[in-house]
Amino acid sequence: MTAIVNIGVHRSLGFEAAMSDLLGALREKRLPASFLYRGARSAALWERLHLAHAPSTQSAVTSAPHREAFKYLRSRINQPVHLVAAGCGLAEKEMILLEIDEGCVGKLDLIDGSVELVAEAKRRILERHGKLGVRGLAADLGIERDWNALFSSASAETRVLTLFGMVPNFELSKLLPSLSDALRPGDWLVLDANLRPGKGGAEGEIPEGIMAQYDNAECRDWLQSSLSELGIFETDGRLIYEVARDSGDVEVPRIQAMFQFSQDVCVSLVGPTIRFDAGDRLSVFYSYRYTAQDMPQMLQEAAFECEKLCFSETGEDGVYVLRKK
Repeated sequence: MTAIVNIGVHRSLGFEAAMSDLLGALREKRLPASFLYRGARSAALWERLHLAHAPSTQSAVTSAPHREAFKYLRSRINQPVHLVAAGCGLAEKEMILLEIDEGCVGKLDLIDGSVELVAEAKRRILERHGKLGVRGLAADLGIERDWNALFSSASAETRVLTLFGMVPNFELSKLLPSLSDALRPGDWLVLDANLRPGKGGAEGEIPEGIMAQYDNAECRDWLQSSLSELGIFETDGRLIYEVARDSGDVEVPRIQAMFQFSQDVCVSLVGPTIRFDAGDRLSVFYSYRYTAQDMPQMLQEAAFECEKLCFSETGEDGVYVLRKK
């Protein structure tokens, strides 16, 4: 077993940057997405939720789209690539590519907002693929817009950037420029998206089965754990799950979890105290739910050519293999 795992910590997770981002978000009555993954307890509760409810972890059938996508990618590359796992979590999906052909990866960057998840992902990969050059970096991808600066030193190797479990939690107007700027013509992008059946855009409903992936005991425990870190407890209000359709520049519905305060609460961190009055609502988590028709057009406008689409049997998960024009 690997005793020491070295990872880097980017300035975006430094105290000053992290606190500035957190305080700014709280003033806007929302939690930064990355805050939910910080700390050993949050990381452990997230993994428990992921294993219990994420469709891609439930069986080999539901993980098939990622395997199909990586098999296609392997057929299109003829030399070792620089694999960058952005928002890697535990890098379970990236390990599928290593299982297919470890030799097709020359170097691997693991990047996530959780120090604990990056370290554990690197440890697991080194145990199975000890000869692979692996770099781990804890960084807040929401704060740092220049993703290219996060990657290990530039080389002639073709980049393959994976983005799994991230698309639902970003506004595409902010995400797509970072993706486009980080990749060179000929580089690859492999991403997945949680989908919903029906027409594209804002029309259509979100089935109860999809809502149940979020409105469950494991998810509530995970979200409440982060709220408790701020001094916001279950006795101060309640978590409410709902579907919102006023999603800014992305005209698709999103599932969101809101904490509605039943009493006045003051959050004291660094600087001025932030007050929440009874009746106030704090946005804790959200997830955009696209349809299969929504994604390709938006990606093409960002200079990505879609080469392969892979869908789960339920149609709730889609994996897109794209190449930068």
